[in-house]
Amino acid sequence: MTVDGAHLVSCFEFKRERSVWGLRKLKFHISADTHLYGLGYSFVDINEHSMGLRSRLWVLATPHDGTYMELVLAGQTQEVVRPKRPIVGFRILPRRDRARFMNRRMLAQQVADAQQDIDIWERKRFQPRPVLSRADGKIMEFRRFCRQLYPEVADIAEQPRIRTLG
Repeated sequence: MTVDGAHLVSCFEFKRERSVWGLRKLKFHISADTHLYGLGYSFVDINEHSMGLRSRLWVLATPHDGTYMELVLAGQTQEVVRPKRPIVGFRILPRRDRARFMNRRMLAQQVADAQQDIDIWERKRFQPRPVLSRADGKIMEFRRFCRQLYPEVADIAEQPRIRTLG
């Protein structure tokens, strides 16, 4: 993770298994480069290595008040001419429709992933001194990144404490 002002970049990898129509489990190896510009605009460059699929996900978050926000996801998938492994339903499609087909599948998965986090977001509360474990990674760096985006919080946190004697 690197931070340059209001621009944060993080890179990560993961592996996932998915079943296709309950018949066969497929393994996916994914790497992603995430670019946050403040807290309202980000994009993620995604590489799925086992198929040779590249896509970009845009995440647009707009707070409405102290409780609700609107989250818009948009995706674009590069045309896959020769996937590294078979993709269900891919060969029967005309070549011009393949990128659109893959884009819809990828975006549907990304929406499902975001929906899984709704329960977490609805129960979130600010903890000024959270209890952390090593598994939390660079969460404190992320919190410092966020603090700069809230001027009133940054001002309070950066003001020197004055102690009077006597």
